[in-house]
Amino acid sequence: MALSKSSYGQVKICRLYVDYMQYCKSIGYINNYQNMNIDGDDKAAWDYNPANMQTYQVNITSEADNYVGWKVYFKNNNKQFSQFMSTINYFGALGHDFGNIGADEVKIRLGYYSGKSGHSLVGSASSLGYTIKELKSDDDYNGNDDIGVFDIYLKKNAGFVNGDSVNLGSLIVGRYFDFPHSANLSMNVKRNYEGITTKNTISGRSISNINYYKQPHWGDYPAWTNIEVGDASDATDFRPVSQGGRREWDLTWSFLSKEDTFPKTSEDTMAGIYDTSNGAFDAFDGSVHQGNIMGWLTTFSMGGQIPMILQVDNTKQEFAKVRINQKSISVQQSAPNLYTCKMKLTEVW
Repeated sequence: MALSKSSYGQVKICRLYVDYMQYCKSIGYINNYQNMNIDGDDKAAWDYNPANMQTYQVNITSEADNYVGWKVYFKNNNKQFSQFMSTINYFGALGHDFGNIGADEVKIRLGYYSGKSGHSLVGSASSLGYTIKELKSDDDYNGNDDIGVFDIYLKKNAGFVNGDSVNLGSLIVGRYFDFPHSANLSMNVKRNYEGITTKNTISGRSISNINYYKQPHWGDYPAWTNIEVGDASDATDFRPVSQGGRREWDLTWSFLSKEDTFPKTSEDTMAGIYDTSNGAFDAFDGSVHQGNIMGWLTTFSMGGQIPMILQVDNTKQEFAKVRINQKSISVQQSAPNLYTCKMKLTEVW
């Protein structure tokens, strides 16, 4: 990943990555899962639990096949659902060793009920730990076909060998939301060690009991470690000395515009709509409909209860898996057409 790791924990323009597969699972829209040319648990890759590392064994049945991967079939061909899936702008893998299997690239593909193969988007497969890749393509989905399948796969031009294996914690795909500006300066950032409890004995001595003190490791590396294959060695095993505790952010955004706060209409879809002026599907990138807090973000994160990935500065490589730790999300009007929103984001695993 090309972003700088030097962040000093500073909160600037935050980005929240919403995972579409978890939303699809929550509304019962996934029909079944399938591995492609590998043996292993076909559902575990989509459970959003990177600590639950799975080993997949390559099982190529045709010499012409030079890919292995994971596939999801959706329940039915609903036009609005297809338009929703077309708005994805990132994918990733949490807890993986893609670089060790010698793959040349990792790709995603949206497939159609019409039988078309869909378009593929390419990312590097040379790293270990985790990868989050922003998607950009000249072959954008236009909303006119019905999406029936989605897959992420590794491609190796020289071909994979039966018996090779790849380890994976979780695959993610969805759309990120950038807050329009930095959070207010009056923020509160915490690191909680609630997994350690202390009590006094009858003699007054303090005894501490450690149930947990940090999140589980993702295979051979601590959570949120990204290493290029050529840099991996015994010297990069940070597990005994990685950061502990549970992170929390109490953040406030003021002077939010109505467009950033609310959907243009509360009716119909929250995912994006057709631009009737030119007959094209608008996936937030135009002026018809854009990502917003009280429509798109709350809808597809189930009010923040589906975990999201927080990037506290969208120009730095610092991430956390979080939930919105409050019963409801509210906004206050501070001036005509200007709003204030508060969120408590708590790290989860």
